[in-house]
Amino acid sequence: MTVAFIDAHRDRFPVAAMCRVLVFSERTFYAVKARPLSARSVSDTARRATIVVEWKANYSCYGARRLHKHLQRQGHTIARCTVARLMGDLGIRGVQRGRRQFTTHPDKTAGTATRSR
Repeated sequence: MTVAFIDAHRDRFPVAAMCRVLVFSERTFYAVKARPLSARSVSDTARRATIVVEWKANYSCYGARRLHKHLQRQGHTIARCTVARLMGDLGIRGVQRGRRQFTTHPDKTAGTATRSR
């Protein structure tokens, strides 16, 4: 998060000054920039594309469980928790049938709670 912030604002401020203000090592910033992408992030990039294509091919209805089963049938080896995590990152979700059930109904005439000190 800090590296992304520094990288986004390095055209306006020097990296050394931002690192000093944010109490972040300048050496760490450059080490993170030089480090290659992790295996998980590389595989996630490819999997995101697959998930979006298959989710749209199924009318954008499938949730994580059903999409995971569909991907398994298609021959993609991917864990259900990974499908759920990537769907959350992409901001896509399955369709929920029916209405949400509310177990309580708020009293519109009641005042709000205030905290006294």
